[in-house]
Amino acid sequence: MARRATYFFDVHRSTAPTIKVSGGYEYLSPESTSLPLSDLKGLVKAYDFIGYDVGLLSKEEAAFFEESNCVPDSSRKTAEKEPFTLITLETGEKIGFLRFPSLDEIDQIPTDATLNSLSDQIKKHKQSVNLLIGITDWGWKVEREFLARNPEHIPDILLGSGNGSGVTGRILADGRCIWYRTYNKGKTVIEVKLLAWPDRTKPFAWSEPEKIISQSIGLSDKYYDNPEVANFFK
Repeated sequence: MARRATYFFDVHRSTAPTIKVSGGYEYLSPESTSLPLSDLKGLVKAYDFIGYDVGLLSKEEAAFFEESNCVPDSSRKTAEKEPFTLITLETGEKIGFLRFPSLDEIDQIPTDATLNSLSDQIKKHKQSVNLLIGITDWGWKVEREFLARNPEHIPDILLGSGNGSGVTGRILADGRCIWYRTYNKGKTVIEVKLLAWPDRTKPFAWSEPEKIISQSIGLSDKYYDNPEVANFFK
């Protein structure tokens, strides 16, 4: 976390609007059930200090926070509590974030009812935003299966998390969706530069680097620890 802060505050430079997004299982891994309370509170302080704009809280993490009598960072919500978050840029463009509901079990295939509900939400929100981003904790296997079905209604971007390997910008579903997954060791930041907004008036397909640029940044030893964030864990 201390190196993430260094990257965001001291390395990343852009005059374009920047949105920081965090996926599920940032506090616990899918296989983990606990975390020392001091570490939990340190992570909460770190995420709030960095200032994430949107975050996903898995159902396991939500239960753990409740058991620990602790509150997660301010941007992090479950799909049940806040399924949709809207951010409007100063230039007027609207970006919607749709949180997919957590599954009951790891690698479980979503029910038809879940998929139908998601389809309805995607269709509704896509009509009112310039860019719709789905955030899920389903894991690589289930996310890949969802995209392979090439559903009629799909987010423009899918940000995955949970079990499985990282993905840095894989274009799927006839080019309509580009897929990203955080690396589960937490030592990378994925930077996405949007160069073109999806055109809602005609069929749209992503292409890189013409419309979007993706980069995975490994937070190696060349990034020093931000001292303020490091102090949260002492």
